[in-house]
Amino acid sequence: MPSIPFLAVPFAFVCFIAPVSGDEADDAFKRGKARRNRGEHDAAIKECTEAIRLKPEYAEAYRNRGLVWHRKGELDKAFADYQAIRLKRAYACVYNSRAWLQSTCPDEKYRDAKEAIVNAKQAVELTSGENWEYIASPPPRPRAAISTRLLNRR
Repeated sequence: MPSIPFLAVPFAFVCFIAPVSGDEADDAFKRGKARRNRGEHDAAIKECTEAIRLKPEYAEAYRNRGLVWHRKGELDKAFADYQAIRLKRAYACVYNSRAWLQSTCPDEKYRDAKEAIVNAKQAVELTSGENWEYIASPPPRPRAAISTRLLNRR
């Protein structure tokens, strides 16, 4: 029976059992974001899903995948991914994305003007007003815009 060198056992442990580093998840996220920007929707979804598999609390990957689902018109999946707010409460981008989906969606199931205003205000508040464009810049292919006049009503 051949003997296994002493160093082979620790090497096998490190290579096959050790947890995945955040770098691999970050790399998958970056590839997904680049593919989204190139319009490669299915590939972007695959990369973001991989990032989420490697790092389940990766709110940015959920948001990126949500944007792709939104572009593809798969609104159930987009809205589900926008629930990433639960992972990172201070993630203004997700509040912004939810606000746009709730305010511009042609499907009444998702359209909720009051909740859209709440989400848009939260996005602005989380950035201390520095990113006020969250209420002015659209996510993928919006059909309408939130009026800043409505946001300032009390």
